[in-house]
Amino acid sequence: MRRTTTALLAITLGVLMVLLAGCSKDSPSNPGTVDQLNLTSQFGGYTTSDEPAAFGDPEIAGMMEQDPECDDPAISAGAADSLRRLHGATVYAMAIRWGMLLGDSTVTVPTDWSGSLSITHGAIHIVRTLQFEEHQDHIVRPRTSRSELAWVSQTAPSFDGILVTIIVPPAPPDSDWSNNQVSFQTTPYSRIFSLSELNHLNEIVDVGTDGNQVAFNATNITADSCGSGQLEGKWVLNPSHKNGHFLGKWMNEDGLMLGLVRGHFGARPDSSKVFFGKFIGLEGHFRGLIRGNWAFDLGDSTQGTFDGIFAGRGGQALGELHGQWGSLPPDSTVAVGREHGNNGNMHGRGHDRDPKEDMNFGTNGWIPGFFSGQWQKTCGTDSTGGG
Repeated sequence: MRRTTTALLAITLGVLMVLLAGCSKDSPSNPGTVDQLNLTSQFGGYTTSDEPAAFGDPEIAGMMEQDPECDDPAISAGAADSLRRLHGATVYAMAIRWGMLLGDSTVTVPTDWSGSLSITHGAIHIVRTLQFEEHQDHIVRPRTSRSELAWVSQTAPSFDGILVTIIVPPAPPDSDWSNNQVSFQTTPYSRIFSLSELNHLNEIVDVGTDGNQVAFNATNITADSCGSGQLEGKWVLNPSHKNGHFLGKWMNEDGLMLGLVRGHFGARPDSSKVFFGKFIGLEGHFRGLIRGNWAFDLGDSTQGTFDGIFAGRGGQALGELHGQWGSLPPDSTVAVGREHGNNGNMHGRGHDRDPKEDMNFGTNGWIPGFFSGQWQKTCGTDSTGGG
C-alpha cells in the first residue's frame, strides 16, 4: 500500500466540483441537483467530443500514475505468450484486491495479507502488483513453482492487490484434470475457485468486522483477440442512495492504463436503475460512450453489480462491460468518520485534500464507494473504443 496514494475522496470531490459547476460541455446534471441527472437520453447527455486530458481536472490527473509491470523470472512475458498460444490452452485474466477498498484513514493497525495464489494444474504469471508499497510489500522470490505465486502484503487505510494471467495447458492424454482449482490463501480470508467460476467473476467479499474486503475479478480471455481489460474506480452515491457519480480507470488486460471513464447513475421513476458515462484516452481524445444497468445485491444496499455496453461515435455497441460496486452504509455520519483526511481509496495519487474540505464533503451526505470490473470488445466492430 503506497503512502503516496491520494485520498479517493479528494479525487471524487474534484470530479463533482467540475460536474456541478457545469464546466464540462457535456455536463449531464442540473448544477447542484444530483436528483435531476439525465437518466433518459440514449447516453445520459454525454457527447462524442474530445475533452481536456483527465477531463481537465488536476485531481483526476493525479490518478494516472501507472502500477509497475512485474519481472516474473518463473514465467517471462515471452514464455507466458507461448503458453497462451498452445492449442487447447485456456487463459484467464484475474485481478484480486484486498484491504480497505473504501478507505479508512482511522485505521492505524495493519492487516497482514501475506499469502498465495495457486492452481492445481497450470501456470500463474504475475503481470502487475497493485499499490504495493516499496520496501514493505513484495512478491516472494525466487518462485519455486509456476503453479504458485506468493506475496508479502500489509494494508491499513487502503488496499493492495495483484493482476495475473492464469494459463491452463491442455491435459495430457489419459489425465483427469476435472478437479483443477485455483486457490487464494491468506490468514484473513481464503477461497477456492473452480475454473468455470473464473469465466465471469465479479465479487466483493466482506472480511471481518473492521471494514476489510476482498474484490475478485476474472474473465476467460482464451479466444479474445479483439480487446479486453480491467475497470477500477470510485462509485459515489448521493444521500438518497439512488443516484450518484463514478470515476475510474480503463485498462487493458495487463493493467496498462488506456484512459479514464466518468459518468453518473440513478433510478428512474419506474425504478429501473441505469448508468451512463464517457471514456477518453490519456490525452483526452474521445474513445467511447457507455450505458447500462446497475443493481443492489439481494437484501444489501451497500453493494451490487453493473452490466452495460460501450459504443462508438455512431452509437454502435462495440463491446460489453460488467463488474461490482460497494459503498459505505447510507449514513453521512459514518461517511465523515471513515473519510476524514487521507483515505487512499483507489489508485489515484497526489496531495492530500484539506481535512476541512473532506469534512464538508462528508456532511453533505455523499457516500463513498468503490467499483471494479472488466470490459470486452466485440470482434468485427469498427472504432477506436476499447483499445
